Amino acid sequence: MKHHNRFLKMLALTSVVLSANSFAQDPLVNSAQPASLNTANSDVILFSAEWCGYCQKAKQFLNENDIRFTELDLDQSDDHIDMFEAAGGEGIPYLVVGERKVSGFDKSDYSKVFQL
Repeated sequence: MKHHNRFLKMLALTSVVLSANSFAQDPLVNSAQPASLNTANSDVILFSAEWCGYCQKAKQFLNENDIRFTELDLDQSDDHIDMFEAAGGEGIPYLVVGERKVSGFDKSDYSKVFQL
């Protein structure tokens, strides 16, 4: 039951991001990086889930552009969910690069973050 509730929560969060992106809001947010994210092995963190198609596209973009990143799958650990929430995540994929954060996946937004 706990896994089912986590799945429903992530599904709801994903739809929030998709709705927010439909209003053409700038997804880049400048805010302080939570201390808990400093435990990751990379300056680039991608919160994702295996079942998320946009997460797969985000990973493909990062890999194709030789960008090293730490992936934190929200279905694999409650700690990852806690870190996601502490980082201000509201949907996946959720990219954190220093103080920059991107909700959802859009190739042009990712290109801006990495100055490609």
